[in-house]
Amino acid sequence: MRKSRFFLLLAIALGIGMAFALRELRETPLPRNVDTPSEFASFLETSLPAWMERYRVPAVCTGLVAGDLERVVCAGTTRSDGGVAIGSQSRFGVASVSKAFTALAVLTLAAHGAIALDDPAERHLRSWHFPRKPFDGSALTIRQLLTHTAGVGVASYGGAGSPRAGETTRDVLDGRGSGRAPVRLVAAPGSGFRYSGGGYMVLQQLVEDVAGRPFEQFVIDNVFQPLGMRDSSFSWGAARDGDSAGHDVAGQPLPAHPYGAAMAPGAMVTTADDLLRFTAAFARGQVGARLGWPEGLWRQYVAADQGHYGLGLTLTEANGHLLLGHSGTTMGYNAGFNASPAEGFGWFVLENGNGGGFLNSELNRLALQWKTGAVDPRHRAMKVFCAAVAFLGTTLPALGVLLLASFGLRLAFGQRRWLWTSGGAPLAKGLRGVLAVLLAGAGALWLAVFHTEAFYPALTTAWMPYTFRFATLGVLLIALRGILACLFVRPRTVTEPAAV
Repeated sequence: MRKSRFFLLLAIALGIGMAFALRELRETPLPRNVDTPSEFASFLETSLPAWMERYRVPAVCTGLVAGDLERVVCAGTTRSDGGVAIGSQSRFGVASVSKAFTALAVLTLAAHGAIALDDPAERHLRSWHFPRKPFDGSALTIRQLLTHTAGVGVASYGGAGSPRAGETTRDVLDGRGSGRAPVRLVAAPGSGFRYSGGGYMVLQQLVEDVAGRPFEQFVIDNVFQPLGMRDSSFSWGAARDGDSAGHDVAGQPLPAHPYGAAMAPGAMVTTADDLLRFTAAFARGQVGARLGWPEGLWRQYVAADQGHYGLGLTLTEANGHLLLGHSGTTMGYNAGFNASPAEGFGWFVLENGNGGGFLNSELNRLALQWKTGAVDPRHRAMKVFCAAVAFLGTTLPALGVLLLASFGLRLAFGQRRWLWTSGGAPLAKGLRGVLAVLLAGAGALWLAVFHTEAFYPALTTAWMPYTFRFATLGVLLIALRGILACLFVRPRTVTEPAAV
């Protein structure tokens, strides 16, 4: 193909990708007449259906706490292919929001004098210990585990894997039985922030060793019940009719991917009613008192000088307004809560689709804009990311289609012939055939590696499955164009002998 023709087709494909990317930068404006908490809650209720359709999320529950207002809005169904209407008592997975409640359990132990946050974790671990190599974890503190500064590996458990019956916390820590990596130190403790689900698994073991009881039961008794969260747990247990099913970014139902014993990093299950009770208590500064903490521990918990991640909470500053909360994304679910105890307001979202990450970004922007006049700084990054996803997912298949169409036209007008009838040296024909086989093999390998159950769960937790399918389509179309170019060649030009 001539370079000029290729660059023309590439420019057209890039233009198509850019058009889709710009469309993703659209934002829902906050109406000027939305002033009171009730008006904002009504605005969210009317906006949810459009957001759900745009981001392919089958069901959403969101809640708002502002002043005396406590309101939950739910829309959608438990499954995209049927199910029942979602409600405020429907259960959702909340992924890494679990870490906030694991931290509450650890801090409750500290409040009762069973541990101190700056104690070495090894002092309280009895059933499991860090290997001494490659880094020494003997002085690693509980605070470092809470703040992801302990240097622990295993970023996320993600709901993937196949937990075996009777799996224990130590099984997960040692990486036994479910394809998970063992928990090890991958950096020196205190060397910097490194998000680690593995570190929260260590905290799960610490809670069990100190409390002398299963982690889930301790959290139910000492965190969920005091906060009035009656339908929350760290496992699904028996199925209920109103349970939400997880969905990928394309809105397709996903099979269940249980966490097993890997509870503390992301296995929590809750309802909108429960999360509203928690958000209300958090926004009004009542969580510590309900859990029996001394006032000093609560002040330490919500202090603004902890960096971007504190004691199980993310901290976000937007034009002088401090937000505390946590978000989470796992197989088929997205969730998050944000609150400002200093200003008495907060909100949360529960979604049974991985496209909810983008919906959550819209909600965060509008909630903060309504309350403070500031825009959540995380929102801009999410919009750029969303636009990049759209660009990638449309440019590659567009280029593949254009290349194939151009090649098809040349075939139709006789500008290309089947390799084995076009003449030429056998060696050159053989090399072209080998190249065609290699390109076909590369396409098959792409499918075998990136489109199997083993690889898919890791992609499902974010934007990848939906866009990756289109990106894969583009890769395969471009590979097909290369195969055809190897098998159909330009006819040899026969030079007429010069007239005498």
